[in-house]
Amino acid sequence: MSAEPKHKPQIDIQACYVGEQSQGEKALALLRRHPAVVHDTVQSRPYLELEQMVPADIPSSYEHHCGGFFAELDQRRIEILANAFSSALFPVDCFLIHLHGAVTRVPVSATPFPLRRDGMGCDVAAYWKAPDGQRAAIKWIEALKATLPVDEDGNYVNVMEREGESSVRRAYGANYARLQHLKTRYDPDNLFSLNQNIRPA
Repeated sequence: MSAEPKHKPQIDIQACYVGEQSQGEKALALLRRHPAVVHDTVQSRPYLELEQMVPADIPSSYEHHCGGFFAELDQRRIEILANAFSSALFPVDCFLIHLHGAVTRVPVSATPFPLRRDGMGCDVAAYWKAPDGQRAAIKWIEALKATLPVDEDGNYVNVMEREGESSVRRAYGANYARLQHLKTRYDPDNLFSLNQNIRPA
């Protein structure tokens, strides 16, 4: 979902089916025939082509983010996001990742990724321009964080920006302590720190 001042908000749905093409077409048919669909780019393509759709060079931008995880995208959360987006004086977007199915059947301790339950990973971004746009963007994000309910123990690490250590701990949940032990063993000086950083113990 994205919105710009004086423009109508829009929703982009990215759907991917891995399996028999006929079954995938059947699964997506209701979505593709929905009367609100403006542009349909769904097609069968090799995985490598899908990956190469992301540009190699992404232009730099000024952004402020917040994120989290919740079990259900209910009416209350939809209204909170809709009201916030309608009041934004700068471009904003919300990225929702629906976690379900096979990903939820993996034990939490099997991999570092701990979100093994049905729900939504969420990332909201406000884009601002220098030199005076940062304060308004931060204020808007902080107001949204204060009203949008998220779980205490979840965050989708792949869409996180610089949200601080507490958000990194939420992202890895019960696996954070194990990862911190590995970091202490293999990178005690925290050389690899330009990521969602796990500090050595």
